[in-house]
Amino acid sequence: MSPTLKRAVSGSEKFNRAPARFEGTFLDGVNLRLLEEQRDTRGSFTEVYCDTWALPIVPAQWSIVRSVAATLRGMHLHIRHSEYFLCISGSACVGLYDLRPASPTKYESMLIHVNGVEPVALSFPCGIAHGWLFITDAIHLQAVSETYADYKGDDNLGIHWNDPELNLRWPEKPKIVSPKASAFGSLAEARAKIEKTMSQASSPAMDRQFQPSA
Repeated sequence: MSPTLKRAVSGSEKFNRAPARFEGTFLDGVNLRLLEEQRDTRGSFTEVYCDTWALPIVPAQWSIVRSVAATLRGMHLHIRHSEYFLCISGSACVGLYDLRPASPTKYESMLIHVNGVEPVALSFPCGIAHGWLFITDAIHLQAVSETYADYKGDDNLGIHWNDPELNLRWPEKPKIVSPKASAFGSLAEARAKIEKTMSQASSPAMDRQFQPSA
């Protein structure tokens, strides 16, 4: 188990890493931001997003998601849009795997433990496969940089959550996985689909994350 990370404060208020338990390799481009809860006699107020935070996402759509304990959602993979995840109540474990050829942490993985008591906003760019395992009943806030109505099949890929190549040591075996996610293919199949997509299409987001620097 890796030690708890301390947040690095800079003039731009960008926190690349924040207090959170994680296992594995801290993936390049992943942002963890500890949110500050302002309390008074009325209750509390917490900012969850600001465009000055320099996160790897410009949200286009927000959603609130409820999940029962022992549910796993994923693993999903998008090659054009980024995501944001914030556990509001309960606890969850987020699994990430880096599939970006240009990334210094390509083919590395990490597990992040989050909860609603010490809210940490997680955001990451396209090209990182991701899944959420809910340890308890939970509510999370989720944002994407492309609306769901604009999703295309080539940008909504899946990898089976238990593929050994992911090297994700989930803290427990999920009891609830959707039929669609249960039928997801292997990591090797996802790599092949990425190569095919990259040979047929391009976008600024794809180029930044998938094309190696000259």
